[in-house]
Amino acid sequence: MNRETSNVIFLTYNILDGGRGRENDLSEIIAAQNADVILLQEVVEKNFVVELAVRLKANYFIAESNSPRTIALLSRLPILKASSFHPRVLRHTCLQATLEYAPAQTFAIFGIHLAAPAYTLFVELYRLRELDLILKQIKELRAEKIVLAGDFNSIAPGDAVDLGGLPWRVRASVILQGGLIARQVIGKLRAENFVDCFRALHPREHGFTLPPNPPRVRLDYFFVNDTLRHNIRACNVVITPLGVQRASDHLPVRMVLEL
Repeated sequence: MNRETSNVIFLTYNILDGGRGRENDLSEIIAAQNADVILLQEVVEKNFVVELAVRLKANYFIAESNSPRTIALLSRLPILKASSFHPRVLRHTCLQATLEYAPAQTFAIFGIHLAAPAYTLFVELYRLRELDLILKQIKELRAEKIVLAGDFNSIAPGDAVDLGGLPWRVRASVILQGGLIARQVIGKLRAENFVDCFRALHPREHGFTLPPNPPRVRLDYFFVNDTLRHNIRACNVVITPLGVQRASDHLPVRMVLEL
């Protein structure tokens, strides 16, 4: 007899320097998504995560990091295992966890925040080093179902880019590299058979996530491994409530899997 399936809602959100002074807006935005699994990047204060977990009636785990900014997981699903993967090469950290979505049914989730800034080839090469270590860690876990999410600070092959509003140093770097935009990290993930959830459902939409007003580039992603390719039911950039315009320099991304 087949188990009844149900939708699991995910959210990823870079909250910008711990969300200091913006905690109320962030809490309202996150609560409004009714997500079962939440990954937050640039967490600084534990208290914010604890208070949010209480409000959402969720379990939580905060990863150790190589920088003051870390990643937190909040989950209404049981967290069977959770740990930090932060070799010295990683600018921040990689959060890894195993969640149970039904009795004896699990998936692995990895929270990712790769080095900034985006656009430039030099930093993209550094991000590739970070990604290589993370991919090795993922392969060693040997999970059947895998979700990757976070701020990859990288641009997908084929994605549009609006260079308006960029700091002059970043623009100069792009000019010096012949106007080419670094896209190797997302290209490598796709080559490793990870599915870009937003692009799989929205082949022609920009899906820009940074900055909030107006957004000009897509840096925040959900990926699943090939096993979950056909389980993606939704993936969208969050644009409401209105607090998203001021709560962070990123927009959150919400994704739904049928499991």
